[in-house]
Amino acid sequence: MLSRLQKASKRIWARMMIIFVVCLFPLLGLQILIQEWGTNLIREQVYNTAYANVDYLSSHFQTNIETLHTTAEYLINVDIVREFFVFHDNYSTAEYYEKIDNIQDFLYRMNQSNPFIGETRLYFPRSRLMISVSHNGKAYLNTDTVEIERRVSSSRNLESLLIEENGEYRVCTWLGSLSGDQLPALYVEIFLNRDVMVQHLSSFTASGEKLSFQYNHAADTILFSNGMYLSGDDALRFKSILNEKANAPYSCIFSLDHTDYVLVAASVPSIRTSFGQLILVSDLDSIPHALQLGMYLFVAVFALALSILLTMMRRQISSPTKRLLTAFDATGEGKFETRIHDDTRTWPLEYQQLSLHFNDMNAHTQQLIAEIYEQQNNLRQAQLKQLQAQINPHFLYNSFFLLRSVIASEEYRQAERFLLCLGNYFRYITNNVTEDAALEEEYEHAQNYLSIQLMRFDDLLELDIPPLPESLKHIRVPRLMLQPLYENVLVHGIWKNGEPRRIHLWIEESDQMATLSISDNGSDVTPELIESVRSSLTSNIPYEFTSGMTNIHHRLSLLGKGGGLDVGKSYMGGFRVIVRIPKER
Repeated sequence: MLSRLQKASKRIWARMMIIFVVCLFPLLGLQILIQEWGTNLIREQVYNTAYANVDYLSSHFQTNIETLHTTAEYLINVDIVREFFVFHDNYSTAEYYEKIDNIQDFLYRMNQSNPFIGETRLYFPRSRLMISVSHNGKAYLNTDTVEIERRVSSSRNLESLLIEENGEYRVCTWLGSLSGDQLPALYVEIFLNRDVMVQHLSSFTASGEKLSFQYNHAADTILFSNGMYLSGDDALRFKSILNEKANAPYSCIFSLDHTDYVLVAASVPSIRTSFGQLILVSDLDSIPHALQLGMYLFVAVFALALSILLTMMRRQISSPTKRLLTAFDATGEGKFETRIHDDTRTWPLEYQQLSLHFNDMNAHTQQLIAEIYEQQNNLRQAQLKQLQAQINPHFLYNSFFLLRSVIASEEYRQAERFLLCLGNYFRYITNNVTEDAALEEEYEHAQNYLSIQLMRFDDLLELDIPPLPESLKHIRVPRLMLQPLYENVLVHGIWKNGEPRRIHLWIEESDQMATLSISDNGSDVTPELIESVRSSLTSNIPYEFTSGMTNIHHRLSLLGKGGGLDVGKSYMGGFRVIVRIPKER
């Protein structure tokens, strides 16, 4: 009996050992796979985080540089700077230094508003004067125009918003010239705070041995977040990789001081600078020893329980997770009508809450999209109605006085023709049915307006307006687009006394674009005036007579890529407005 019990016990132990071994080896294999999967997942997450950091690092820095460049351009147009630039020769000594103090105070407030600004220098080469303001103090002094000429020349030859020279980073712009293209009339330099730049890089190096850097391709210099300096072969290889692969985000393995790093970098062409991170390869490949021991212990002791638990977890987690991921993918593709309609009562509470909030999020997003679309539509209609409401009272008064004069002269046919044109004019501008019209309708309305003006100005107005090509007649354009441009020429154009006013329209078209150029023979059209008008169109800064043009430019830009207005000098010496209308939307 004892021997039988011993044999039975051995058989039971043998079966248990077989079951344990049969269960253990698959679990050990699963553990190895999980370990490998976890390692790859960690590496992928680190790579993704590094790419995200580099992208944000480059985008944030680029945005700051573009902001500083805009600030420099804005500084040139500030009233106190313009006034000093034009009238400084006429000031008394007290007024002269008072104006300089005002400019310095303005520069100091501007410096305090952006931590990236280390120093701002404002040069007036004509007076050999430089006004400098930094976080440490203010100064103004006479300066060497030869050095300014060298710095301007170097900045003009670089196709980059950011300039690095002798370890200094700067953003610059200038106004006009005094002698050809060598010396500007007004020159602005904003120097970046190097410590803030390093701090900006250091904000992305909180974990492990991760280093952030930026490389200036033009100056061939590298700035590291920890102040590290590369030299010799390491520097040559490092710069070679950054210059070779500067067209797109990339990653590769790079050895530095016999240590392998993962190099993740991306380039910003507008400032000719690459940003990146160096991550220790050993950090990616290492798994904490305690976690590894815990996994082995878990497999050895709870192998069977783990198998059962995994089966239950699969039923409880995999299905809702898959359903949620599918729904999120659909939402990511823009299908905000996606809802989770499954019976979620069998799901864990957390997944029930996720599905509920997901449905609420998509419903709220759809509502916001509808509201934004309606707001934008209402805004466009309001802009059109506002433009329609801007009926020039002087035009109306002059029209009535002209009509009275024609009737008094008993020119009834001329009066009848004038009344017909005037009625058609006001009927069109007060029509609020649609916010767009066929180009043919706009063209006829503009012709009707010019007919009225011909009756007013008689021999003082000469028109060269060709017929509209058949292929362009049915293009949809914003209402009241063309006539205000003619009105702008007649109201704001500058002509010498007795000189006929000439307006010429030139029409061109391609497969994608229709172009209408309106030219006049006005006078006193300077490059500064043209540049000021062009800036007001793109920066929303009102400038003299361009508010109506800005409205038209913005409405044309909504039609598609390339749509809008541009300005220049006409072949007749006056102003030229170019209207670009996309043909395909």
